[in-house]
Amino acid sequence: MASGIVKVREQFGAHLIGRDVGKRIREQYFSGSSDTWPGVLDFTDVEQLTESCADELFGTLARRVGLGPVRSIEATGCRPAVREAIEYVLALVENPPGAPSR
Repeated sequence: MASGIVKVREQFGAHLIGRDVGKRIREQYFSGSSDTWPGVLDFTDVEQLTESCADELFGTLARRVGLGPVRSIEATGCRPAVREAIEYVLALVENPPGAPSR
C-alpha cells in the first residue's frame, strides 16, 4: 500500500451521497493493486457519507479483494456518522445477512 493521503472533502465535497461518488473514489484511487492504493483517506470536514456511497467504495472493494486490504486503509478525521457508515458496510461484507426464510 502506498503512503499517500487522499483529502476526501477537497476532492469530492462534504456530502458523499450515492453510489456514483463512491464509485468515482474507488475507481480513481483503488482500481490498481493494493500496493498502489493510498494508505489514508482523510474524511476531515466530511459531513455525510451515505451507506450506498460507503458500500460502493468500501463494500465493492472488500467483496473484490477481501476485507483485510480494505481494513488496512486508514480512515482519519471521521465524524461519528461517517465512521458508522463505513463500519456498517464492512460488517455486512463480513457477515452478510442470510436469505429470508420462507
